[in-house]
Amino acid sequence: MLEKPIHSVEVLPVTPPNPLFGRAGELKRLRDLVAAGDVVWLYGASGIGRRGLAASVAAQFVERPGGVLWFPVYYDDVLMLSNRVARAYGISALATDDIPTQLDMAQALLEQNRPLLILDGPLSVGVTTQFLKQCIPPHHPVIITSGVPVDGHWTIFQLDKLNDKDAEQFYRHAAQLDEQTRTALLAPFLHYIQGHPLGLVVAAKQITNANVTQTHFTSLLPETPVGPENRTLGVLAAAYGLLDAPAQGLFLLLGSLFTDRIGIPLLSAISGVSERTLPGILQHLVNRGFCDEVHLADRPPFYRVHDLARTFARSRLQAQNKLEATRNRILNNTMKFVKLHAGEPDPTAYDHLAREMDNLWGTARYAATTQQFATLETLFKLLGQHGTQNVIHARGYQGFYALLGRLLTSQSEKPGQSIKPFVPEATQEFKTLPPELPPTPPDEPVRMVIDTEAIRTLSRETLE
Repeated sequence: MLEKPIHSVEVLPVTPPNPLFGRAGELKRLRDLVAAGDVVWLYGASGIGRRGLAASVAAQFVERPGGVLWFPVYYDDVLMLSNRVARAYGISALATDDIPTQLDMAQALLEQNRPLLILDGPLSVGVTTQFLKQCIPPHHPVIITSGVPVDGHWTIFQLDKLNDKDAEQFYRHAAQLDEQTRTALLAPFLHYIQGHPLGLVVAAKQITNANVTQTHFTSLLPETPVGPENRTLGVLAAAYGLLDAPAQGLFLLLGSLFTDRIGIPLLSAISGVSERTLPGILQHLVNRGFCDEVHLADRPPFYRVHDLARTFARSRLQAQNKLEATRNRILNNTMKFVKLHAGEPDPTAYDHLAREMDNLWGTARYAATTQQFATLETLFKLLGQHGTQNVIHARGYQGFYALLGRLLTSQSEKPGQSIKPFVPEATQEFKTLPPELPPTPPDEPVRMVIDTEAIRTLSRETLE
């Protein structure tokens, strides 16, 4: 959670696709809505390209005086969102505990600076509605990304899969195929993937970086239920089989995290792999399409795993009854990371914790929903020790801490701000629909065998 106005395309958390195949009409329409000061609910299936389209619009706003605020949200409440706005403009803490005053401050900052605001990630409709009402000035441009359409005080904007022609052009470009590559050679794969952008990207990275031919990779694709998301999981399954064991192990761990992104210091603490060794394995995963490297200005990168890739990783572990143990390992080692950096008042330690506040919030939610309240209480005490000499006060996370306290004490929250219960993900190999939608499991789900040695090899002794 390191918020800062963005004034350069190079530091957007998502690189705008170039060229943006098959999206010219959508780009113009979304840009026009945002330029007119609309709030836009941008929705589409997981992996359909919501972030890419939002980034393409954001690229046209970064050089404006207000720039872009891109918040990767994770079940924030209204106060957490208002604190994000304050931190973005250098206000770590307000000299008041009065919530209306803090909300008014967020609105004043947005009105004064006029950034394009992007809320990217899971966020309850009630919180979204309340935040728009209490903190967003009239006619202020906002893009909200979601997997499903929801009626509200916004313009609903759907993003669909690519048509056959655009999908082929997209894939040819991503896979660096020359014009002599016949369409007939690509047809079996293109028919399989059904115009799903993420599947096209992951497959293309195998052709360019895994030293496999198009025909060979197509032969590796498993039979899956129909639907582009399920077919993208099939692409991930084929690509996963091309990874070596250390990369497989690290990917499964990344996919089991409580949020979709992490920095190297925390990942090192969780995995036991040294900070010196991790970048090489992570770059390998980036090259193969399993995660993205996200740069924020001059700060060290985060590594983000796509939701469908996370579904794939968790389903493999769950099929072998490894998911709970893996997540408890993540929980316990995250707590060691917090204990290390919260021990003494220190600005560098504050930075380490602030960078991973989304993961700490995910850790807290997991601890609560699995009834590990002693761990949750320890987290609360560690972050709040040393009076006001801690990351909460020094970096402006009072809203986060208040919500953490409510989670701990199980106090009732305002309508629309309840904590979404933890639900074990992907009980079947190709169960891919967003959690807001009723699942449609296949009649005979495809089962894939996990290499249990992948996790075992993820150790300092093996990888260094």
